[in-house]
Amino acid sequence: MQYSSITTIALLAVSLFTQSAYAIGTLGINVASSGADGNCRDSSSWSEALEKASAFTNYIKTYAVSDCNMLENIASALNSNTQMKVWMGIWEVDDDHFEAEKTALTTYLPTISKDSIAGISVGSEALYRGDLTPQSLASKISEIKTLLSDISDKDGNSYSDVSVGTVDSWNIWVNGTNAPAIEAADYIMVNAFPFWQYQTANNQSHSLVDDVMQAVKAIQEAKGTDDFYIAVGETGAPTGGTELTSGQAPLTVDNASDLFQEGICTLLAYGIDVNMFELQDEPTKPLATADDGSSSDVERHWGVYDTNYDLKYSLTCNYGSS
Repeated sequence: MQYSSITTIALLAVSLFTQSAYAIGTLGINVASSGADGNCRDSSSWSEALEKASAFTNYIKTYAVSDCNMLENIASALNSNTQMKVWMGIWEVDDDHFEAEKTALTTYLPTISKDSIAGISVGSEALYRGDLTPQSLASKISEIKTLLSDISDKDGNSYSDVSVGTVDSWNIWVNGTNAPAIEAADYIMVNAFPFWQYQTANNQSHSLVDDVMQAVKAIQEAKGTDDFYIAVGETGAPTGGTELTSGQAPLTVDNASDLFQEGICTLLAYGIDVNMFELQDEPTKPLATADDGSSSDVERHWGVYDTNYDLKYSLTCNYGSS
């Protein structure tokens, strides 16, 4: 892991405060296309998910529009819940999948309001996994922009001005090799998880803020401006499962709450929008694999809600409390 100096972080924080006019960032939440039972969300399940998310946010983030007929099934829920906005994901692993994603966009975006779309993200950690090169990701971002220019919403408004960006791991943006993707994107989201950095409870929040700040600085330098939208795409802590190494932050509700209050709320205070991972526990989700090849079932326990939609901990920042 790379560490910035405290001075560097402080100066960057001042820059971010200036950009945001001292505004507090907005909290959002990632929502899977399948529910806690492992089945694809239908229209009713999407309506329930949006209702539960609206208890603490007006923003959700998704991963693929064709998988589980996501865009088709969420349409009626979005038309009913007009306050909710979606950072809509496009999956691009292979050409057939990418074509299915584009077909879903052209078919179902016309059934909803453009006001429901916060932005469209091409790829989710595609660079980290090596699914795409920076150049090929840039090309697919441009392809989606062109596609949107030919689509209008249910009220006849063009989608041509909807922002198209991408999401990847913080260290991908720091390593300096992905400028083509940054240059093509209208926005960038940064994923950062202290759990996958093997951090202790005492260091997890410092690690989160430091990693995000490094990524913000590197993206701004590659883009050539600090007037560019950068948000956190995924972060949070698991509340159960199998630890990866001895001394790692405990996989408990209390620890996840601590990371929220001490790390996520700090980023929000800096004016950075943060999308937490994720809305609800997924007991049927496959095992996750760390960089060292070890496996863990933690991604089944990352929800802010449990499988019964009981909220595990408060998602209100306690600024100024002792």
